[in-house]
Amino acid sequence: MRKRRMRDRIGQPATILGAGAKLTGMLQGEGHFLIAGQVVGDADIEGALTLAAGGRWQGIIRADDVILAGELEGELLARGRVEITASARIRGRVVGGGISIAEGAVVEADLQSTAETEVTSFEERRT
Repeated sequence: MRKRRMRDRIGQPATILGAGAKLTGMLQGEGHFLIAGQVVGDADIEGALTLAAGGRWQGIIRADDVILAGELEGELLARGRVEITASARIRGRVVGGGISIAEGAVVEADLQSTAETEVTSFEERRT
C-alpha cells in the first residue's frame, strides 16, 4: 500500500513539545519532532517536524520535511516536502522541495518550490 501523505510515512516515534509548553531559543536534533505548544526561536532538524493544530511558532524552521497544521510567523526552509493542512495559519515565507496546501489554510506568505513541481492544493478528506 502506497502512503501518499507525509504523516503516513513518518514511522518513528516523535519528540514532543506538548500543548501548554513553551520553548524559547534554538531547537536542534534528529528524528521526528511534534510541536503542540509554543516556540519562539529557530529550529534546525535533521528529520521531520510537525507543527500540530493549536501549536504556534515564531521564528525560522529548517527541517527535512514539515507538516504545518498550526500557526507559523516567520520562515520555513524545508529541504524536502511541505504539507500545509486546512487548520494552518502562516505569515512569512515558505520554501520547500514540494509544497502542498489544503483548502481552508490561511497562507499570507511568499511560497517557493525548489523542485520542478508547482505548489499544489488538495482537499483534506481525513483528520
